[in-house]
Amino acid sequence: MKLFRQTVYQALAAALFAGLLLTLLQQLGVTPLILQAEQYELAGTTSHAATSDHSHSEAAPGHHQVDEWAPQDGLERHFFTLLSNSLAAFGFALILIAAIRAGQLAGRWPQPGLPGGLAWGTAGFLIFFAAPSLGLPPELPGMVAADLEARQLWWLLCTSSTAVALVQIVLGPLKWKFLALIPLFLPHLVGAPQVMGPHFTHPDPTALAALHSLHTQFIWATGITNALYWLALGAACCWLVARAPLSAEGPAPA
Repeated sequence: MKLFRQTVYQALAAALFAGLLLTLLQQLGVTPLILQAEQYELAGTTSHAATSDHSHSEAAPGHHQVDEWAPQDGLERHFFTLLSNSLAAFGFALILIAAIRAGQLAGRWPQPGLPGGLAWGTAGFLIFFAAPSLGLPPELPGMVAADLEARQLWWLLCTSSTAVALVQIVLGPLKWKFLALIPLFLPHLVGAPQVMGPHFTHPDPTALAALHSLHTQFIWATGITNALYWLALGAACCWLVARAPLSAEGPAPA
């Protein structure tokens, strides 16, 4: 029970740090691209509504008057972004700390410390972002996507398969490490669910070109942001675990 409480406290501390860092990085490189895409999305919706026929316009008001809730721009949006980032980081931190503790017992995995933290962070980045992004790149507002449930199932397959592959690479006997190729490539051989047709449906060709350019920038920005986030989260988790090593006496004094 003591170890469980300790793990939760460590995960909370690491999550607050990593969540704040991710939010700041998003505000610098990712959010501006999202806001630009949202402007094109709004303009495209307005243009489509203006060119719709009269019968469609009469049928549409009941649909368009139902607005989904969204946080207001400014402090409220920043707060909910920080909250969601920290909650996600808390879940990932629990997984990382459990894995680091298991690594301590196994004695063969990356140990607590800066090099170990960067190794664990790299593993998290590869499992939860890089590998899934090969099949399902990050999406901008207004993009047409495949069925959500199908994407979630494929994401779970990809992350779990990549994790198994990394474990085999790190812990498997040298002559059997090649077996890691099976789970590593399996989800990509199955194929991620894809939408049939264009990803953007804006009626203006100039806007479409701009959206495709924004999407390319968005993929790079989210990739760099998530890489820094995962490295920071791995380093924070390892630093916290190193301050409270597994022992009968409990946490080491600060």
